Amino acid sequence: MGGITQGVDEDGHLAVFLGESGQQGYLPHNVAVSLGWAPSPTPPTRRRRTVRATRLR
Repeated sequence: MGGITQGVDEDGHLAVFLGESGQQGYLPHNVAVSLGWAPSPTPPTRRRRTVRATRLR
């Protein structure tokens, strides 16, 4: 048996999902993320660009 997580099923009811080898249907995306089967929807953080000061001649 794989991971265990809770989520909402296709009817909107609270459900517990058990990760195993076999598929009976499609998981809601947030459940797949919780089980580590899908990438997180949060975008990667970006570093802020800065401008260096220059001397005027």
